[in-house]
Amino acid sequence: MKKTVLEVKNLFKSYDGKRNVLENISLEFKEGELVSVIGSSGAGKSTFLRCLNKMITPSSGDILFNDESLMKAGKKDIKKIRAKIGMIFQHYNIVKQLTTIENVLHGKLGQMSSLKGLLGLYTESDKKEAFELLKELGLKGHEYKKCGNLSGGQKQRVGIARALIQNPNLILCDEPIASLDPQSAKVIMDILKDITEKKGITCIANLHQVDVAMKYSDRVIGLKNGKILFNGPPSKLTKEIIHEIYGAKNGELIVDETDSLDTSNKVVA
Repeated sequence: MKKTVLEVKNLFKSYDGKRNVLENISLEFKEGELVSVIGSSGAGKSTFLRCLNKMITPSSGDILFNDESLMKAGKKDIKKIRAKIGMIFQHYNIVKQLTTIENVLHGKLGQMSSLKGLLGLYTESDKKEAFELLKELGLKGHEYKKCGNLSGGQKQRVGIARALIQNPNLILCDEPIASLDPQSAKVIMDILKDITEKKGITCIANLHQVDVAMKYSDRVIGLKNGKILFNGPPSKLTKEIIHEIYGAKNGELIVDETDSLDTSNKVVA
């Protein structure tokens, strides 16, 4: 039986003390599981994801990461916990003026003292690992290129390498393919699937594209108005449930206008 990496208990979040953005969310996430979170804009997906590493502090409830409570953790403990939780962003969150290798090594900052991090005193082992990750992700030869000169798909792979160098147990992905063309998006989703299957790392990804969530996920969570409307395997996600998650107008599904992935061939982004 697979280990529970993350457990969310009765999670509530309100920004104004009146309306709940998240309401009574209780979920478990297993080791090596790829879970997609779907829902329309304003459903609470980004708030939910950012609560999981306490980038946003929940109003109530608890989050247990490797059996350790984020809600009870102090600043030093939170830093240690976050060091084992990677984060991948829609707009990459990289430093464009720095090189690819420098951006990847930034993933080690959470495991270093402030002084060493400020001076960039990475070990030879850290540097070797960064080079190996870039090679693994198809970025060999781009190590010393400025990240601002890379394509969108390449930037996102730098973001993935930066997350992986943390040696995380969990990776949170906030719309990781929303800014990419369909072919580049397919490459990123293939990589995320590979990470969960071969490295045993749990990935939780907010996605707008329902078809992508159904193709790649072990499990799909559907949010509507901050509540769980669906939690189960893609095979159980019917058209009727999708309509309920997103709402319907004149019998047509209302979903964000995004391209489906081109699955005809594998192209390097």
